[in-house]
Amino acid sequence: MALGNLQVECQFNDVRSVCPAYLFLLKQGAAGEIYNDCSGSMHSLQEIISAFERITGRSIDVRVDPDLVRPSEVYQLCGDPRKVKDLMASVGLPRILPTLQETLESVLAGDRHNKY
Repeated sequence: MALGNLQVECQFNDVRSVCPAYLFLLKQGAAGEIYNDCSGSMHSLQEIISAFERITGRSIDVRVDPDLVRPSEVYQLCGDPRKVKDLMASVGLPRILPTLQETLESVLAGDRHNKY
């Protein structure tokens, strides 16, 4: 598999936390306000690949293709989840964010379920 820069760091959000937050914001969010629903934790693409290798016990053959490396690459992209977390807490709802490990295991479980 060929990818671009594996050292870029960004957020990987779990649909199990994003959807409840969106539904909450539809009901409780203030019109015109900007909310950043995110994990607040960055992970490099190399970290994700390595985590999948650990979880599956398999090696993933990845090579960096220079043609896929963008010259204007943003090397770190991370949002601040405090506004959503604080708003949810103000009405007694905890903001549940699965760990990266839990998210990746869920992705694999869903993929396995859909294939068999």
